[in-house]
Amino acid sequence: MLELSYKDKKNKLKFPQTITPLLAEFIGFHFGDGHYNLHKKNDYYFFYGGNKEEKDYYDNHIKPILRELFNLSVNTREFKTVYGFYIRSKGLYNYFNEILKIPKGKKNNLTVPDYIKKGTKEVKCAFIRGLFDTDGSFNIKKNGKYQYPRITICSINQKMLEEIKEIVSLLGVRCNIYKYENIDKRTLKLHTRFVIQTNGFKEVKKWIELIGTSSTNRLKQISQFF
Repeated sequence: MLELSYKDKKNKLKFPQTITPLLAEFIGFHFGDGHYNLHKKNDYYFFYGGNKEEKDYYDNHIKPILRELFNLSVNTREFKTVYGFYIRSKGLYNYFNEILKIPKGKKNNLTVPDYIKKGTKEVKCAFIRGLFDTDGSFNIKKNGKYQYPRITICSINQKMLEEIKEIVSLLGVRCNIYKYENIDKRTLKLHTRFVIQTNGFKEVKKWIELIGTSSTNRLKQISQFF
């Protein structure tokens, strides 16, 4: 049984007992925009922050998900560089750590959980959608007079992206992983990132129909081309 704080009990915190598509999407969102940790002795905290242009996504999609999944209300706000929110909850911390088995701290240790890999098609798609809406993008590549739609998901975590590629491929969508390196001119440190990329009208259309997006910004971008 999960250990809850007095505040958790007072707020009537609840937890999903099965991996539903809605929970899978939130886990994907967490992988993209969130992290959690234990600060000092009893400060069980989560932080979620994304592009300020995604205010509508946070306020009208993520907040209702939190209410439905965990009976949690959060106060979203604009920070210096991002838009997001904090959660402080011992119960949610224990749920993520003990039940969902999601590593705390730095996200370079994240791997796709087995319950996602072995989940239903709907669960897999929902997880990838949550990640795409946070760490992904849709854009148009121009080559002369031709235009090619492209979907990408970017991460420093190569292993996780390889797992995502395997899932996407099993769903019937072709994609590749590319490695990019650049040197920070200020610190002279080498930075490496990895990108999953799906190119072309046919494959991107498959992605959109299977996985989709919950971001109104991405829906607007996609609707201009499809």
